[in-house]
Amino acid sequence: DTQLVLSCPHFRNEVGGEVEPRVGSQCPNAAVSVLEEPRESHLARQGTATFFIEHADLGASYYRKYFTGKEHQNFFGTDESLGPLSVSLRREDKDKDAGSSSQYNYRIIVRTTELRTLRASILEESFPSSIRHGPQRGIPPKKLLEYVVPGLNVQCLRLASNSPKVPEMLLKLDEQGLTFQRKVGIMYCKAGQSSEEEMYNNEMAGPAFEEFLDLLGQRVKLKGFDRYRAQLDNKTDSTGTHSLYTTYQDYEIMFHVSTMLPYTANNSQQLLRKRHIGNDIVTIVFQEPRADPFTPKTIRSHFQHVFLVVQVHDPCTENVSYSVAVTRSKDVPAFGPFFQKGATFPKSANFRDFLLAKVVNAENAAEKSAKFHAMATRTRQEYLKDLADNHVTTATLDSSSSKLAAIISLPGKRRERLRGSRAPELHSAGALVWSVTARLAQAPEEADCALGVSNEFVVLLDQRLREVVWNCSCRDVIGWTLSPGTIIIYYERGEFVVVKALDSQPDDVGEIVQRLEIVTTGCETDDLVLLRNSVQHLGFQANGEGIVTQVEKNGYADQKGLKLCSRLIRICGSPMVSLSLRERTEHLRRANQVKITVIPPDGKGKPRMSFSELYQKAIEETERKGDRLTDGGPGSPSLPLLRMSSLQETRSAAPHGDQCLTARSSSLEKAAARSQRIQEDAGLDPRPTPPDVVLAANPQHLPPCGRAEAGDAQVPSLRVSSSSGTGSPEVYSGPEGGSDPGLPEPRQVPPSCPLTDANTSPPACAGPHDLIVPADSPTEWQTLADISSYCDSLAQSLTMEDEDTVEDAWVEENVGLTGVNSQSKSPARLTEKVDQLETIVKQLNEKLMKEKEDKVQLETEVRQLRQNNQRLHQESQTTVCHLLKVTELLCRSAPKPS
Repeated sequence: DTQLVLSCPHFRNEVGGEVEPRVGSQCPNAAVSVLEEPRESHLARQGTATFFIEHADLGASYYRKYFTGKEHQNFFGTDESLGPLSVSLRREDKDKDAGSSSQYNYRIIVRTTELRTLRASILEESFPSSIRHGPQRGIPPKKLLEYVVPGLNVQCLRLASNSPKVPEMLLKLDEQGLTFQRKVGIMYCKAGQSSEEEMYNNEMAGPAFEEFLDLLGQRVKLKGFDRYRAQLDNKTDSTGTHSLYTTYQDYEIMFHVSTMLPYTANNSQQLLRKRHIGNDIVTIVFQEPRADPFTPKTIRSHFQHVFLVVQVHDPCTENVSYSVAVTRSKDVPAFGPFFQKGATFPKSANFRDFLLAKVVNAENAAEKSAKFHAMATRTRQEYLKDLADNHVTTATLDSSSSKLAAIISLPGKRRERLRGSRAPELHSAGALVWSVTARLAQAPEEADCALGVSNEFVVLLDQRLREVVWNCSCRDVIGWTLSPGTIIIYYERGEFVVVKALDSQPDDVGEIVQRLEIVTTGCETDDLVLLRNSVQHLGFQANGEGIVTQVEKNGYADQKGLKLCSRLIRICGSPMVSLSLRERTEHLRRANQVKITVIPPDGKGKPRMSFSELYQKAIEETERKGDRLTDGGPGSPSLPLLRMSSLQETRSAAPHGDQCLTARSSSLEKAAARSQRIQEDAGLDPRPTPPDVVLAANPQHLPPCGRAEAGDAQVPSLRVSSSSGTGSPEVYSGPEGGSDPGLPEPRQVPPSCPLTDANTSPPACAGPHDLIVPADSPTEWQTLADISSYCDSLAQSLTMEDEDTVEDAWVEENVGLTGVNSQSKSPARLTEKVDQLETIVKQLNEKLMKEKEDKVQLETEVRQLRQNNQRLHQESQTTVCHLLKVTELLCRSAPKPS
């Protein structure tokens, strides 16, 4: 029980904190859809929405996209164990557009009375040669189904008729739950109220409720309204004159607002209002301050399964905020977006998106409850039974094989293409699945799971629960460790999941690794055992993220093969991500032999970091600099991460080392653009320090640490960790050097101790166990974040520099600093750099003009050559004519033979 909701035996309350809100770019398990095509193709119309849509079947349009209007075959029948079922088959030429016919693909859809539909795409080369090599090219449908769906009784199947109703009914069957229209009830609860009748009898809305409605949607006039009306009367105003309507992502949402529906005096039940709100699956209960807690016990309805309770604080003020709680029927699965316990949300567009996403996900989740699941199953069974009884021919699967030969076989014999060293299915866009036992880092017990690896996701599906228990974007996989029959997959900051192959399938681990090598940028880890030298040094240094920043030349670490920019993920068998800085230091200091597990750098020598990690660091950096303002919403905008170019497209267009660079830059540009919009809306002027255009455009030309000129003191630093104003690196000492044993304080390196490079030993001023974080740590995200923030403030910086230039000129004129040579000043000022750039541009323009003059001269010469060519051509023609005439005269004058 809380101030918002009371407990109810048949409902479950969510007051925050039950499920940890997602961080970074992690997709909620309920929102994962392993698709053949990139996920962003389904989300392209959703703009920059922050929250995921959960419990939605994004593959419901598979038949419409890949079968409708194309040559395929449908089979219907009634299985003794599965009941009525439907099978759709299609064989397509994957290389048809390329002018080649070397690779064929089979698409299969198996529909049963269960709401889960089997959709598969299988390369023909992936089948055993005993199935593929027969008297006819292609695979007979019977053998195909017996291999793919061995539990299916193929003898009961009959070929479907050619009736146009067949594809129409299959489309309705597949897209049964695919609707983008939602109706949601809103009940108004005043102070001191809690019952259903009290809320229905509130005739008019108060100011706080009106303010909430204005945030949620827009008021529309019902008469003549031509969009989704949710059973409201748009002709005679019998259900009120106005209502509340909005759109979110692809969804249309019409609200049944209690105070906008007709009010009947002296009628406590208010049936005209309950008629609509009582039939809504999701209901928002708006509470004024000091309202009594809500309980579903007072609601008499068979359809209202989810209640979102929203209580306002300080309404109609600048400090207005809202608290949220959820109470759902016990058979409705949990749904996001989740929030922290006790969280309050300020009035903002982000809170509106949070509520609308919660509403849409609530109805999607409620459709999986027992009541609605039974209704959908009954409807699906009736469709399948009708197809199996009334829309089939007498042709069985065996007899139809000869008829299908014209469709699934090639026109002539072609030589078999040899199977490569890797199975062709490893390059499939969809998911490859292996039966494994898995253990998550936070779950001590192993579970029987299905491991799926697609081009975009790595997922674990619990076979007992029949739901996704873990997922990770392929862009976040950074490496893996192999052992006999086991693979440990590391992702994001070094989190891991342990996957074991079945005893009967020991070769599955090798196939999983081959698949990961294709769809991720990770690699296999290295285990190193390091010894200490005579001064108890291990011969390497790493920053707080475990990135190796220095390796002593010819030291023990160097001899063992430790490379610069490698990433530590385990120290003495303990995961790096679970160790505090103090614990890491203790492990590295006490053990005589230190065993570490590292992920080698990529092909360009850069550390392997997950995509979400880079993105999160860029966001934190811009927030730290004050260039990004947040509105206190419940989550960070990470959904646009998954809407950029898919990983497979980026990988094919870029070298191995730059596989995530394009997408990473895109995410930073979006973050910077969103930050700028927020600042403009708030009317703020952050007045940042003028950026250095040369450094921002050419980060590789940064001056070395400790060598910056005095004039560059105000130039923003591009270093990873530096103290404000000094630019010197931070050194994190061990527990003995810090005042707080739990969190060591950073201390500055003395000026006499310059930062050593990768080939020198640690500075003498640092302790033997100090963990040094150099200022020039090779992390790409820093430079990208700085460039994005500099671009945001460029226009403001130009204005500031102009003002500073005018002030400096006034000072020089009045104080008499005429003897100071302006050329001796540091070129740190933006105006001087702009002058330099203008000079360069002027030189380039001069070169361009010269090239244009040269081009004109060349064109003149070409014209002269063409004229000479025409003249020579005419002369040659004249000469030919003369020769012909001479020949003719000679022939005439020659004596005739006697």
